[in-house]
Amino acid sequence: MVTLEEFIIPVEFDSRTINENETASFAIRVDSIRESHPAIAISKFKISRLEIERKWKAEKLKPTLNINYNAISVPVKSDVFSNYSINNYKWGLTFYMPLLLRKERGDLQLTKLKLRDAEFELQNKNLELINKARASLNEHTVSNQQIKLYANTVKDYNSLLLAEKRMFDGGESSLFMINAREMSAINARLKLIELITKNRKALLAVEYAFGELGLLN
Repeated sequence: MVTLEEFIIPVEFDSRTINENETASFAIRVDSIRESHPAIAISKFKISRLEIERKWKAEKLKPTLNINYNAISVPVKSDVFSNYSINNYKWGLTFYMPLLLRKERGDLQLTKLKLRDAEFELQNKNLELINKARASLNEHTVSNQQIKLYANTVKDYNSLLLAEKRMFDGGESSLFMINAREMSAINARLKLIELITKNRKALLAVEYAFGELGLLN
């Protein structure tokens, strides 16, 4: 059992305080999830890294050709160009070509598979986040409507309870009827609180789907 402290007072709810623009604003920006969500940004970074790795491993399959030369004699400073000729240099040529390239080809193929998996993962994550956002938006919209309707129901039950008390004061009712009206009003209030909680949870789910949980006021 949970016991509330004496200073904790329930917040009065007014259906007019529901911000209907919240849902509309999110609905307009559903497609922006592909560009702004942190999880999508991480997946794109992973793809970029694998693409760089793929290019590097593709370069390793290419043959290596090195050409080098070294001066045999040092030219005199007073006449720099007079001592230079093709006979004053030692030329060299190095060519390297792996014969089988099994390891290099295997590494490149593995990187290509990882890159393809990362691209599929990005597509699935896009669809998953967008679907979650739309489902949460729908739940938020529906719960908004339910709150408005049930807020009127709560008012009606409170009006019936107040009328019953007046009838009791006039000798035309009983404590049994007052208790019954009071229980109905309390149950209606609890149902309204349940709908409000559901509404707020749906809004948090929307913010999470957009990658903005904790960023909004």
